[in-house]
Amino acid sequence: MSFVDGLQARDAITDNAVENDWQIHFKRANKKQFEAACHDPCAWFCSGSLVSKNGVVVIKKSDDVHTCPRAVRNKLVTSTWIASKYLHVFRLHPSMSCKDLGRDLMQRYAFDATKCRLYHAKRKAIDMLVDTVEEHYAKLSSYTLEFCRSDREGRFELHVDVGAVFNAMYIGFSGLKKGFMEGCRRVIGLDGAFPKTYLGGILLSAVGTDGNNQMYPIAWVVVEVEMSFVGGLENAVKEIISMAEHINCARNIYANWKKTHKGPALKQLFWKLLRSTYMQEYVGACRELEKEDG
Repeated sequence: MSFVDGLQARDAITDNAVENDWQIHFKRANKKQFEAACHDPCAWFCSGSLVSKNGVVVIKKSDDVHTCPRAVRNKLVTSTWIASKYLHVFRLHPSMSCKDLGRDLMQRYAFDATKCRLYHAKRKAIDMLVDTVEEHYAKLSSYTLEFCRSDREGRFELHVDVGAVFNAMYIGFSGLKKGFMEGCRRVIGLDGAFPKTYLGGILLSAVGTDGNNQMYPIAWVVVEVEMSFVGGLENAVKEIISMAEHINCARNIYANWKKTHKGPALKQLFWKLLRSTYMQEYVGACRELEKEDG
């Protein structure tokens, strides 16, 4: 088995030891060599070094048999190790509590971590994500310029506040715009989604319907959440395209309405009203809903 360097070998051996509840320690671990052993009386050991011929680190001596008991609180499971293993989890669920983290550690690795270690692991994972995101956001300027260079008819805008702090970014490819004008129905859906990250913000999108009755992306923008999304969107539609027919999404209306009007009967009458195809049916459905809702 070969590794890029001794540090990669150390990480792989550490992961294997944690998964099997082995309490091992490293006598040395650097880019050129590593040596690990288990505590007495267990005779397990593993060592390797750099092979100059191909420039990789290989295992040269190893005893794969462990005679030691399993460790409930393995010292290898440090806050840094936990942070690196759960980095992808905190990227998707930054609000994950230390209690949930501890439960997952116990279920996945049979490790009972202290509250202090869990707290430090979460803090380190968030710090890692912040550093990674800052590096990515620093490339947005060149990212936008490359868009403008490759698609001169498109519209790409990057807005920053004082101190080069990200504010908003708009992306609209000319090909998508032409495709909508030439092959889609004259219906535009406007919606927003809230990214589930510690950065917050909102992703706004304009979507059309193609000839196969499938969604067709037109343009999208990422902005900060500093005002009511629904109110701001309604005001923008009335001001910019005041002559266009404007209707709201029924699912969004029901999601807000059911908070104060609960029950399967009201839900059934709500959708019956929306599916009305002529005025008499619509009026009758409204009366049924009013009677049921009291």
